[in-house]
Amino acid sequence: TRARLCIVGFNATTFLETFVQRKPTLIFWNTQHWEICDEAREPLELLREAQIFFDSPEACAQHANAIWDHVTEWWEQPERRLAVSEFCKNYARTWDKPAVELKKALTDW
Repeated sequence: TRARLCIVGFNATTFLETFVQRKPTLIFWNTQHWEICDEAREPLELLREAQIFFDSPEACAQHANAIWDHVTEWWEQPERRLAVSEFCKNYARTWDKPAVELKKALTDW
């Protein structure tokens, strides 16, 4: 897509897909409504610290307005790349050679 920024308002695979595609993404959801498992708390906190994840639509919208004129530069800053990379290691893993990895997984199983 040619969108400048993807904004995701619920806990689903959408933001994992945009992360893998290196598309600038902001996420917000009510953590009281969308339960977060214990092992996801620390990786999600990295996204919060990197100003990718927000607890409210208002905070997310305010940040979107602040970065609007330089979204790509904001997205490519090292702290954001690191936070996204760490999150993807656990939840959106990709491989250079998926067939090799699939074969290995099936034979090891």
